[in-house]
Amino acid sequence: MPLAEDTDPRMILGNMAQKIISGFKSSPISVISIIIANLSILIGVLFLGWSLPDMVLLYWFESAIIGFFVILKIASANGPSFTPAKAGTIVFFLIHYGMFMFAHFMVIAGLILPLLSGGNPEAWNFTLPANFPLLAGTLPLFLSHALSFATNYVGKKEYANANIGGLMTSPYGRIIAMQVFVIASAFLLSMIIDIVPSQFIIYAYCPFIVIGKTFFDLSAHLSERNAGEGESGKEDGTEDSD
Repeated sequence: MPLAEDTDPRMILGNMAQKIISGFKSSPISVISIIIANLSILIGVLFLGWSLPDMVLLYWFESAIIGFFVILKIASANGPSFTPAKAGTIVFFLIHYGMFMFAHFMVIAGLILPLLSGGNPEAWNFTLPANFPLLAGTLPLFLSHALSFATNYVGKKEYANANIGGLMTSPYGRIIAMQVFVIASAFLLSMIIDIVPSQFIIYAYCPFIVIGKTFFDLSAHLSERNAGEGESGKEDGTEDSD
């Protein structure tokens, strides 16, 4: 008896592959830049002596980069005209996203970093001029988001059908999912950190975190593109039924 399309593994895998391929075709430059940006952090950890806390701080700082581009998206949504409504929305976003960033940092400083540094606060520092990984790692992350903004939001005119409310809430799901992943993996690492060699942390745990982070980034990126296509389909009446 043949399987129904929604339960046939071949159909499920085929649909997944089709979605992934269409997602890559929609923004190849930005997809590649996401992978390169994350690989650059892994290279820093593996070959340049960057620490796990450095990597986690970089991911927190990326949240600020994401917020910056959300503000640009709100400002240019539905056309380049800057209205009082957009200004009010940006102010509101700055307030609640700033509070979120502060709470996010407190979780990192009070929970994740102590786990990753064995409870030794001297293993990491927040002196930005002295923290080369934070400065060097920020550039590829910023360029990745800038390329996505230029090639997708502006180049493909996603701004024309942008939903400002959706833009305001767009960073949270991605950041929270990533932090839950980091916290869970940090707890697991803390349970075995005293019995595994340091090479395990560098050559196994760090790549695991970077691969997971890349997966979350690509998933959020492709979902955002698909959501944009859905909004466009609603506008012109050509939205697919599935």
